[in-house]
Amino acid sequence: MDAKPQVATVAAMSERVFAEAQRSFAPEMDVVTLQQHVDEVISLLWTESTTVTSFIPLLALRELRARLANDLDVRQM
Repeated sequence: MDAKPQVATVAAMSERVFAEAQRSFAPEMDVVTLQQHVDEVISLLWTESTTVTSFIPLLALRELRARLANDLDVRQM
């Protein structure tokens, strides 16, 4: 089976989500702002009571898309 291993730390999860976000959103968003959004989203999703982390990347990228779409819409006005 090729199941991905569960990520053990918030920092590792943030790095993983940031790498994917860079591939998806780098042309539209500067790196510093993108990292800030990733950090905010990860901290919202991963709390002390979080026991299952396997869905965090998917949920984080979904939230990032919504935030970045909003940021890009504001910039274009």
